Amino acid sequence: MGHPPLEFSDCYLDSPDFRERLKYYEQELERTNKFIKDVIKDGSALISAMRSKWKASTSCFSE
Repeated sequence: MGHPPLEFSDCYLDSPDFRERLKYYEQELERTNKFIKDVIKDGSALISAMRSKWKASTSCFSE
């Protein structure tokens, strides 16, 4: 799925068509931003789970 091109020469006209095309890019940036935040959150949860699993597995050796 491609986006309509944004032309620099159109921005100074500030036409409704330009604003509509710009809206597509803004929505895509919002989706990308949400996806990145979800990846970071999931990655942090995975690292935390791995750390607790590792601590639990090594605690039996220290006794």
